[in-house]
Amino acid sequence: MVSVFEWLRVLVALIVIPNLIACATFVPMARFLRGYINIDVLVLAALLVFLPSRIVFGLITIDLLFDLFEPVAHIYYFTPADALDAVKYIGLLPYPTLAAYASGVIAYLAVAAGSIYLILPRKVAGAKLVPVVLIALAVLALGSDISRGRYVSQHTDTITGRAHLVRMPAVVLAYTLVQRTRIAEYWTRPQPSVPVDSASEIILSKYRAAILDEHVNVVLVLVESWGMLRNSVAAAEILQSYETPALRKRYRLETGLVPFFGATLEGETRELCGHTFSHGVASASADELRSCLPAVFHDHGYLTVGINNFEARMYGRDRWFPRIGFGTSLFRPDLARMGMRTCPGGLIGTCDVDVAKFIGYRLLQAGPATPVFIHWVTLNSHIPFDKKGPESDYCKTGTSEEETLCIWSRLVQNAHRAIAHVASEERLTPTVFIVVGDHAPPFFSQGLRDAFSQQQVPFIALVPRELE
Repeated sequence: MVSVFEWLRVLVALIVIPNLIACATFVPMARFLRGYINIDVLVLAALLVFLPSRIVFGLITIDLLFDLFEPVAHIYYFTPADALDAVKYIGLLPYPTLAAYASGVIAYLAVAAGSIYLILPRKVAGAKLVPVVLIALAVLALGSDISRGRYVSQHTDTITGRAHLVRMPAVVLAYTLVQRTRIAEYWTRPQPSVPVDSASEIILSKYRAAILDEHVNVVLVLVESWGMLRNSVAAAEILQSYETPALRKRYRLETGLVPFFGATLEGETRELCGHTFSHGVASASADELRSCLPAVFHDHGYLTVGINNFEARMYGRDRWFPRIGFGTSLFRPDLARMGMRTCPGGLIGTCDVDVAKFIGYRLLQAGPATPVFIHWVTLNSHIPFDKKGPESDYCKTGTSEEETLCIWSRLVQNAHRAIAHVASEERLTPTVFIVVGDHAPPFFSQGLRDAFSQQQVPFIALVPRELE
């Protein structure tokens, strides 16, 4: 018979440890845990009566790994489905970053699974009442969630906004995997793209006719991790590069906020197409993509150029850039062949300042007969960023969070400074610049995340005075 003390050890091992260690190790992730009890662990522990402990603890370790999947996805503003797609690009991360992530995950799994193994009493293997109680507890907790309307058809474990008792990481991952395969097509209807607010549409809705009639160049820049700081003074400092008499004389400066959802790819489709695509832009139909900006400008005689400082296959840009109307696509290898430098960071790619110089050179080649639409996604402010660069030396003051925020600010300011420099070139033919953030910076620290709006990103547009 299992004693009261051993029952207490069972509850600590199977309910407290999987949550306590997760919350203590990855504090921001606690916000995204779907429920207080991981019932996968309860069910697996019940199998100790029938299976060797090594097999069961191996399965528990795997489930603890799955338990990290959804919270980590949310930290980086991915949906679970998008995060699953992004896993295939993990090899593109710099090896030191990849090694650091892997070491942290392995250490977490070793501590969590090891603690469960040490605390869970060995008598469980011979006590038939224990698995019955564990299964009953899992069923009752799950039943409570179901009775409160947690689960709805085809949206298993995706309703948020209120506390739930249970989470099932293995089930969520399996469901997400099915949803991202052709199997789902047998019972789900194709979802149409959904219109979303964008900075490009706010600006172009005012000036579209004049831009197209006069063949004005358009440059659309998505600044990596430029989120909306809640501190208005700090937010204004980001844009100080545009506050020069020369730019004020030549351009009308318009600023604002737009809602963001998801990670960088969603920011791109928001600004380029004004839509969110249920199965991703790469899978969208030709009809859905016909209204994307590159296609529209191409149809009006513009040369269309898409630039990304990173690898072409990241998020399949090498496939969908041409589909949405880009006549020329330039990625890291192309930019390197042009002599542009490589900068370190969370993603190692072409230096933002060099790409900005190239855009300036390309605009000088444009004219009324050969207008150009250029889209560029910056890279150097991608998180985690390099903390050994010149920005770090400048920011070595205050607390660690203050230093991190300072480095982020400097990197984003560098991108804006480079864009402002291009816009100030006197020889440019009239050009509209639209500069917008993709998402808030995905900091792990809750304090740093709270410094930014989690719903909106800022934008600034430079509109030639001629268009007024």
